[in-house]
This record gives sequence, C-alpha cells and structure tokens, in this order.
Amino acid sequence: MPDFLTPADVARLLQVSEDTVYRRMGSLPGVINLGTEGDLRKRRYRVLRIPRPVLEKFLVENAA
Repeated sequence: MPDFLTPADVARLLQVSEDTVYRRMGSLPGVINLGTEGDLRKRRYRVLRIPRPVLEKFLVENAA
C-alpha cells in the first residue's frame, strides 16, 4: 500500500505553495479527491491525498 501525502506535505517537499500543488496535481490519475462538489450556492472543498508513486512519476516526467 503506497504512502499518501497531503498537499501541504508535497508543497513542503517541493518548496512551492499548496495552491500550486492543487493546480498541478489535482487532476493527475491516482490522486484521490476526498472533497465535495460545489455549485453556485456552496463552496467546493478539495481534500487531496497524493500517493508517493504518483508524486515520483510526476517529478520524473517534469524534471528540467
């Protein structure tokens, strides 16, 4: 079973903001979204859990 990281954990590791993690990793396959769906009257909450293998694959594919 893979380790799951929070956006705060990933942001700390990559030295970026949590907003950047949400934008760049929120739609990757394998990332689990535990949040709620929003509509016009309710705010959407995003609660992500990022498996360590997904993070490692993302880093390999986006290495400069």
